[in-house]
Amino acid sequence: MINQNKIKLLTPGGILKKERLQKNIKIEDVVNAIKIRKDYINYLENNEFDKFESSIYVKGFLKLYSKYLNINEEKIIALYRRYMNIPPESQKVNVFPQNVNVPRLLVTPQLVVVTLAVLIVVSIIGYLVFQYYKYQKPPNVIVTDPSSESISVDQDSYTIVGYTEDGVSIAINNENIPINTDDTFSYEVKLKNGSNLVVISGKYSDNIGKEYKREIYIDYVDSSLDVDNEENENENDTDDLESEIIVEPTIHTVKVQIDGVSSWINIHADDEEVLDSVLQDGTEKLVNFETTMEITIGKLESTSVYIDSELYEITSNANGIGYLVCTVSSGDVVCE
Repeated sequence: MINQNKIKLLTPGGILKKERLQKNIKIEDVVNAIKIRKDYINYLENNEFDKFESSIYVKGFLKLYSKYLNINEEKIIALYRRYMNIPPESQKVNVFPQNVNVPRLLVTPQLVVVTLAVLIVVSIIGYLVFQYYKYQKPPNVIVTDPSSESISVDQDSYTIVGYTEDGVSIAINNENIPINTDDTFSYEVKLKNGSNLVVISGKYSDNIGKEYKREIYIDYVDSSLDVDNEENENENDTDDLESEIIVEPTIHTVKVQIDGVSSWINIHADDEEVLDSVLQDGTEKLVNFETTMEITIGKLESTSVYIDSELYEITSNANGIGYLVCTVSSGDVVCE
């Protein structure tokens, strides 16, 4: 009859327990030395390996315990495999036949639905990012002629030439102009003697995005006036006649710009009311005058007034209303 105690000693747990007892080591000493719980030590010594979650933990604990007791680790692991009927690594059978292609990805209806949902979400996010970028930038408008911000001419008209992108409307001095099929534009501006302010603006037709704006000053000098003056002087010298030289008055420009809160604006130019309305944020209005100009402003904090491109500071009365009166004297604008 086989001695059961002898069989027990040939197990990994039996060998570990025998070695510990021979060395007179308490389980508590093992716990403190290798940092394994006491119940785990008892499982190992009693061969209760099924109490562990995985064989990986069992082999790791057996190696630590064997090393602590100076026992051959490989011998203990071999006994463990034989005890648990685990074949050695060299004898493991490959359950997959060779040269068989195992599919890495299985296309299922759920995968198709998830993929489509991700694509839709990405598309929506991309569209929103594109619209945000478009909203933040003004349209692309290039003015090719004139190329500078200030020019002088000797003719009473000048043709503004440029090009833009599809879906953009162009206005020159608040007047919408036609765009050619190739996105180019040209517009003839009538000039008065003196300084002429030309404002070119562009915006998307759907009013999305910031507005493009460019200011150009065109100085026009009527040479015919100098010729007439010279002829009159020659006639006076010849005929000894006194004649009065009529000089065409200089045209001045007032520009009202609204930035922020809407403002009521009233403008009289040369004793004639030319504007009486509430202007919205981002609006600009140009008014020309020869002798006098009066402007009344409802909201000074959001209104800027430029006269011949010079910004004027306007004070308000007790009711918060701004008022400015300008007259032309010897060609100069005097405001108060």
